[in-house]
Amino acid sequence: MNPAKNETYEVIGKLVKEVSKWFPDECFHIGMDEVFTDCWNNLTDNESGQNKTRNDEKDRGKVLLQTFLSKVQDIIEENGKKTIMWHDTFLDKNLETKYKNTLFHVWREYAANKTNITKEFISKGYDVVCSYYDSVYLDRGVGPYTMTAEKYLERDSVFTWQKFYKYDILEGLTKEEEKHVLGGEAPMWTEMINDNNVEPTVFPRLSALGENLWTSTNKAYEEFITSNRLYYQNERMGKRGVRVGPVKPDYCGLHPYYC
Repeated sequence: MNPAKNETYEVIGKLVKEVSKWFPDECFHIGMDEVFTDCWNNLTDNESGQNKTRNDEKDRGKVLLQTFLSKVQDIIEENGKKTIMWHDTFLDKNLETKYKNTLFHVWREYAANKTNITKEFISKGYDVVCSYYDSVYLDRGVGPYTMTAEKYLERDSVFTWQKFYKYDILEGLTKEEEKHVLGGEAPMWTEMINDNNVEPTVFPRLSALGENLWTSTNKAYEEFITSNRLYYQNERMGKRGVRVGPVKPDYCGLHPYYC
């Protein structure tokens, strides 16, 4: 899509209008993670609607991305929605938005300079949804899909349901800052996921995270373990046809005081 062409926004406008009718949600997620603008840097003056004498070639992509974001947000607001987007491109490219009701979906807790990203967005008056990749990414642990991706092996350890339950979405935030965290999400990216492994990869870890987020700071880990709630939830889901992964050996579920 060329962000300098009006036809681009006509297509997006029709898409947003149609999708908005399908879902009653107040938010519309526009992605905006890992946006690469190199192809836009190479547009000619006529293609980009810009003049090289005013815009250095390496900045052309950023200028066009800001134009794209502003126009897409206008379309979303016109359809009675508010924008939610991933944080990284907005932050890394120093983009701006005129809509203070924009929600930011934070997947990285700390920036390279050790700044707490969630705190940074909250300090600017925005609300956030947290999905930290080193805490709640459901696809972590499946492994790299090329032999040259060994650099990811160390960080690609499996996140257990215990880790999902212990995850503290509000860690390091003040009581006032906590008010701006609207919730959390556990992404499931599908490079190494198919019909055979999607359900046991998601469950029971997502069930553990669900109770975690619903109970927030009132978690009682030992009580959660001894109560067998997650085990029984797994049993219910299994009877309904969901192919859940194990919480513990079945013997331990039937004889909790022997394990």
